[in-house]
Amino acid sequence: MRFLTKKILKQGKKFVEKIESTRASFLHWLCYLYGIFILRGILEGFLEHSHRFPKLIHLLVHWPFWYFNFLITIALILFFTTKEKIEKITRAVFLFSFLLLIVPLVDFLVSGGKGFILAYCMSTGSVLGVLLTFGGLYGKSIITPGESLAIWLAIVLIFFYVFIRNNSIRKAIVAVFLFYLAGTFYASFPLGLALLFGLEQSFNHEVAILTILFLLCLAVVQSIAWLYLYDRKIAKAFLQNLKLLRAGHYMGVTALGALFAVYIFPTLSFNLKSLFAALLSIFFAFEFCLVYNNIYDNYIPKNIKKHQYEKIGYGLLFFSLFFAALINTSAMVFLFLAIVMGLYYSIPPFRLKKLGFLNNLVIGLISVLASGIGFLSQLPYISKIPLGAGIVVFITFSLAANIKDLKDRERDGNEGIKTLPVLLGYKKGLKAVALLSSVSFIIAPALLGFLYLSIIGAFFGTLNYLLLNKVKREEVTFALYFIFAIIFGLALLYRVV
Repeated sequence: MRFLTKKILKQGKKFVEKIESTRASFLHWLCYLYGIFILRGILEGFLEHSHRFPKLIHLLVHWPFWYFNFLITIALILFFTTKEKIEKITRAVFLFSFLLLIVPLVDFLVSGGKGFILAYCMSTGSVLGVLLTFGGLYGKSIITPGESLAIWLAIVLIFFYVFIRNNSIRKAIVAVFLFYLAGTFYASFPLGLALLFGLEQSFNHEVAILTILFLLCLAVVQSIAWLYLYDRKIAKAFLQNLKLLRAGHYMGVTALGALFAVYIFPTLSFNLKSLFAALLSIFFAFEFCLVYNNIYDNYIPKNIKKHQYEKIGYGLLFFSLFFAALINTSAMVFLFLAIVMGLYYSIPPFRLKKLGFLNNLVIGLISVLASGIGFLSQLPYISKIPLGAGIVVFITFSLAANIKDLKDRERDGNEGIKTLPVLLGYKKGLKAVALLSSVSFIIAPALLGFLYLSIIGAFFGTLNYLLLNKVKREEVTFALYFIFAIIFGLALLYRVV
């Protein structure tokens, strides 16, 4: 018996190592997974009770991100219980994702062609039912026969994977237990969202949108955790170069665009979920463009290869587009244009940042597009965006963008980029930048005809000029800008401009 156990373990280890050594690029794995997820969604639609093609938002976003998150969670569980390399574990987990196709097929056969409707736990009783029925083997629960088979196949595979790697039954049981808890969480988190936001305890459209946003956010968090476990150097290089203040600018402009839409169209009800999607979309788009800016500005550490750092960019673009897809087509068009302009700003042969102080016009244009995305998150018609408001945003942030040139003066000088601090020298350049950024506080409210905000803007502009000349750091302007943006937003929301 002992000899047989050793033989099985040896053969099992060879099989696992063969799977782990499967070579495929990042893009290949994404395509493979997404293909499995789409096929699973189509089968669910046609083989369950409804027998019809599923809604595109569920097929292309909801279900794929549900499965993606669950698979990443399984990979993380296996990492912490085996201490094997995360990329090897992930290959094995992703490769076996084809087992997801078992669920709709088995359900269809067991039901005699009628199919089962897959559902989330939307009550405390159904959550307990999932927990206490041992993967659907005992008692009544929302778990279908196909899901039950898939759960127990996963339990067996996880148990043997951990046991083969560690030769430890205790760790294998721990891994299975964590998997079971994770499965219960993924089956019931929409109930938690419904309770948290005071919504009806049923899987309606509002809960579905919240679920999708939650899954996208969770995918971001888990992807960062995975990246950190995969290569801490790359993760640290990415996190250290986030430039959150500058990302915050574009998110702030996006939020103001949304509030301006509600201000000029009083009958609109404020769509917080669409705005949330817009903010995350613009954040990831900015960070995607920043990855390429860092590559061509040589901001990444020398011990990190360019192609490794670029992979982070692919992930950021991926998340940006998916969040934009939750808004509407018009917002996606604006996002695409913003990304193109962001890339043209940094990468050869365009490298628009070499235009000197005129490169700030590009920042102004991208700010217009960001505010447009915010506007479109509330009203999905490009024709409704006021041209005058776009011009105001362009002028305001073309002037304010000069603030970024203070920090980069030495590098810009070495590269021959003629910014104001380079052309005028540091002292005169500082005063010029302080003046332009201070004027930008007044321009927007004044041109839009907002009297009270113009007075407040004049106060903030004066304060910015005095503090910036004294402290000489862009953080001063950003801090005042964010405070003023909050006041501006609240004034629009409560119509006290």
